[in-house]
Amino acid sequence: VDKITLTHDVPVPPAAAFYLFVGEIGQWWPPLQTPDPARHAGVVIEARPGGTVSFRIGGEDRAWGEVVSVDLRSSIVFDCWRRGEHRHPSRVSVRFSDSEWGTRVTFEHGGWDDDNAGARARYGDWPLILAEFVAHTRRHARGIRVAARGTALVPVPRRWAPDAGSVLRPSSSPPSS
Repeated sequence: VDKITLTHDVPVPPAAAFYLFVGEIGQWWPPLQTPDPARHAGVVIEARPGGTVSFRIGGEDRAWGEVVSVDLRSSIVFDCWRRGEHRHPSRVSVRFSDSEWGTRVTFEHGGWDDDNAGARARYGDWPLILAEFVAHTRRHARGIRVAARGTALVPVPRRWAPDAGSVLRPSSSPPSS
C-alpha cells in the first residue's frame, strides 16, 4: 500500500517550523478533524520517545499516537492510530529541512501492512490538516525564533539572534567557543 506523502515549503527556519508543528499543534489542528469537534480543546504531542500524541476532548486526553523518535529542529516520527487501528498502528514521519523558502516540510504516513491497510483510505484528510499548519506558519513567520532548552524548544524574544549553530543567545553576546 502506498504511503501518503505531502511536501510543503513554509516561511520560517526549520527549528521554528518544528516548534510550530509540535509545540503549537493544538493551535492549528482543525477541530472538525477530531472525534468530538464540539468538545475539542486541542492536540498535544509529547516530543520525546514514548510520548503520546493526544486529542484533548473536554477534560480528558485521548491518545492516538506514540512518539518513536524526535530530533529537535529536524524530525519527529510517531506511530499513529488516529482512525482507531490501535492494535496495528501505521507510522507518521515529519521532517524539517532548509529550503530557499525557509523550510521544506516532508510529511509521510506509511507503515501499512495487511493488518492496517484497510484504514489507509480513512486518512484522506491529511492535506486539509497540513494546510492549517502551513497557514499557521505564515501567520507566525515574522519574528519567531526558537531555542533548545534541555529537551524542549521554546520561543524566545525577537531581540535574540541565532548563531551559526542555530542555538540562540542574546544578540549582544559574543559567540562562545
